Amino acid sequence: MNRTARAAALAATTTLLLAACGGSSEPAAGPAETTSEAAAESSPAPAADESDDPAAEDDASAPATDAAGNETTVQFGEETLEYNLDGMVAGAYPAEGRYYLEGMTGVKALAEVGAEGPAELEAFRESVGADPVSYVRFDVDNREGTEEIGVYSFAMYDADGKAYEFAPITDTTNEWTEDLDGYNDEQWDLSEDLDDADLGGNAAVGERNEQWLVGPADLPAEIASAHATAELFADEFYPMPVH
Repeated sequence: MNRTARAAALAATTTLLLAACGGSSEPAAGPAETTSEAAAESSPAPAADESDDPAAEDDASAPATDAAGNETTVQFGEETLEYNLDGMVAGAYPAEGRYYLEGMTGVKALAEVGAEGPAELEAFRESVGADPVSYVRFDVDNREGTEEIGVYSFAMYDADGKAYEFAPITDTTNEWTEDLDGYNDEQWDLSEDLDDADLGGNAAVGERNEQWLVGPADLPAEIASAHATAELFADEFYPMPVH
């Protein structure tokens, strides 16, 4: 249960307890109560400043729900994302777009399928004559995580069960160059530029960073489901489409 849910549960429990006890947590005034004390108690209390209330901040970031009680939004950093519930229920939603990922270790990520690839990687791909590809960019937030996280695989499946798989940059560049008989000068320079760009590093515990995976250029218009894993199986994810 998250912090907001715990706060809501505590508030609900407190309300029920107060109702069971007669609706007030204040003791009844004794017969010796003075006029000044009674006047003070009957005066309206000053309005609370919600801007300084942590509970009010939690409520502001709490997920929205539909009539059935299903969460329709999720908070990622400062952004409120809306789930594509209709698409998930139907098992058909756009392959390209954004996906929210949340793991058991506390890590969260926002994936963008079809993102524009890093310039250094695209330049190297073209120089070695590799076929066009598509990219997934991950904004990995491991600030509340308990394990180092490197997104290792991302797979999407269409209605016929066909898989469209994305792999790490190093695996992909090795595949691009496996048939080359060494690099020419331009390829060496571009390879060094790619190394210097430092793309795709793991997110340490407490870190938020950018990571990339590379996959096929031809993606279907719609998919039925998706799955992702972290390096060394540190975590796994069921990406959910969001707006």
